[in-house]
Amino acid sequence: KKNKQDHMIATLPVQKVNYGKSETKRAITKVLDKVLQEYKFSSLAELNAVLGLYNIRAERGMPGSVMHEKGGLYYRILDDRSKATGVPVKASSIHCSPTLANLQQIFKVNEALKQANKKTVKAKIDWVLHQPPKDLNGLMEALKKEKITLVIRQNEEGRVYGLTYIDHATK
Repeated sequence: KKNKQDHMIATLPVQKVNYGKSETKRAITKVLDKVLQEYKFSSLAELNAVLGLYNIRAERGMPGSVMHEKGGLYYRILDDRSKATGVPVKASSIHCSPTLANLQQIFKVNEALKQANKKTVKAKIDWVLHQPPKDLNGLMEALKKEKITLVIRQNEEGRVYGLTYIDHATK
């Protein structure tokens, strides 16, 4: 009966995770299964950009902590304001083993795979910027039409220090 339930859950479409609406570990695992198989990310920041679309973040722990020093990784569910909520789940306890060591191997493979799609994504972005939008929200909306999500990275003061483009067509 449990296998049948797991299979039924596995066939449902992946949605944003809301803390308290489903079991934390199962929800994180479901999103990771999809993201790790479909998207080509080559760093932890790029992985987190995609996971952020599903309200999840991978963290190494605070510098100097045992988790960070040992190369550990855990996953957390985020609330609507991108703040960590609930109990973190260790990467080693997830069945697909999305540990930092395993992800670093995936990063190397994906770096080569991403190169083939870079020109296409750049052309789409250049096309959108050909007639510049009025503001950042306008840019985000124009990129959505090209199936690209813009993830804006800001510091505590609200200053933008990075943009990540996620192309959902080529993943």
